[in-house]
Amino acid sequence: MKVIFYIALFFLLAYLTIDVLIVGEGEERPVVQILAGLGLGSMLFYNFFFMKRKLAISKNWKFIRTWYYFILLFVVYYLSALVGLPSSFSSPTIRNLIITLYIFATILFIYNGTINNHLKGISLKLLLLFLLFNGIWEIMLAYTHQLERQGMEIINTSAGYVFVMILPMLMYIYKKENIWIFSISLLLTLMTGKRGALVIYVVLILYSFYSFKYLKNSFKLNWKALVFLVVIFIAYNFFVDNTFSSLQHRILNFENEKTGAIGSGRNIIWSTLIIQYLDGTVLHQIFGFGFFATRSISGFIAHNDFVEFLIDFGIFGLITWLLVLYRFHKNIKIVKQHDQYLFLMLAFCLIILGGRGLFSGTLRTDNINFSISIGYLLAIASTKINSVHE
Repeated sequence: MKVIFYIALFFLLAYLTIDVLIVGEGEERPVVQILAGLGLGSMLFYNFFFMKRKLAISKNWKFIRTWYYFILLFVVYYLSALVGLPSSFSSPTIRNLIITLYIFATILFIYNGTINNHLKGISLKLLLLFLLFNGIWEIMLAYTHQLERQGMEIINTSAGYVFVMILPMLMYIYKKENIWIFSISLLLTLMTGKRGALVIYVVLILYSFYSFKYLKNSFKLNWKALVFLVVIFIAYNFFVDNTFSSLQHRILNFENEKTGAIGSGRNIIWSTLIIQYLDGTVLHQIFGFGFFATRSISGFIAHNDFVEFLIDFGIFGLITWLLVLYRFHKNIKIVKQHDQYLFLMLAFCLIILGGRGLFSGTLRTDNINFSISIGYLLAIASTKINSVHE
C-alpha cells in the first residue's frame, strides 16, 4: 500500500500545483480535471483498506462520522438535482460534487498515510514544500497581474487562505520555531490582500494570548532563528514596498460608497438568499432548494457555508453542519490530557474551518490544503492517545 500512497500523493500534489499554474475555469482545463479524477480515485482506493483498522479515523473521531453523513447528504441532493428536486433552483454541477468529495477524501488519505508511517521524512517535507510553493506562486501571479478597482491596482488572491489553512500543521511540525512560522505566514497573507483570512489571524492571535504559555514552552531560540529573521525581514520589506498600499485600499474601501456593497457585495448576496429562504414553502425551509441552488437564485454561490447550507439543504442541512463543528470542538478536548500544544493546533483548525466558512466558504479547491493540515494533526493525536491507552 505504500506504493499506492505515493502514487496518490503524486496526483494530489500535481493537481494542486497545476490548478495554480494553469489559470482558467475548471471546465476549460482538461489536464486539471484528469489529475483531479486520478487523485480522487487513488485516494479512495488507498483509504478503502484502512476503514476497519484499529486507528480508523471514524473510530477515534466521532465528528468525522457526522461529516460522513453530511457528505452522503451532498450525494443525495446531487442525484435529486438531476431530476429537478427539491426545486427548479437546484444545480446538478458535477464539479461541485467532486470538490466536496475530494476535500473529505484528502482528510482520510493524509490521516491514513500518517498513521501508517507512509507520510514522514522526505515525503512530508516535499508535501509542505509544494504547498508553500503554490501559495507563494499565487502571490507572485497576483502581483504581476494586478486588478484595477476604483482607479487603483490591487492584489487580491485566495492564497491568503492557503497560508492560514496549513498554519497549524506547520506550527506543529516546526514547534520550536512556531512564533517565526506564524509571523511569516501572517506576512504572506498580508501580501494577498485577503481580508477574511486576516480576520481569522486576528482571532488566532487573540486565542494565542489566552494559551500563550503553551506556545512559549515549545518555542526555542536556536540557529534557525537567524534564518527566520532574515526571511521575515525580506518578506516585510517586499510587503511594505509592493503590496501595503493595495491592502490599505481594500481595508479602507470595505464598503463601496457608490453601490453600498459590503465585502465585495456579500451583503447583497446574503440578503437576496435569505429573502428567498423566508419566502419559500415550509418544505423548502426545512429541506432547502437543492444542490447549490444559491447560484441559480442570486447568480453567485453564497461565499458563506452557513448561508449556503441553509439555502441548499434547509434548516436540516445547516443543523447537520453545525453538529459537525460542535462535535469537532467536543472531540478534540480529549487531546488536552495528552498534549496541550497539539490541542492548541487542533483548536486553531476549528477556528480556521469556522472562519473560512463564514467569510468565503469551504467547498473550494484550495480547502484541500486544510484537509491536509487537519488530517495530519488528527493522525498525530490518535497516535498519542492510543499509545497511552496501550
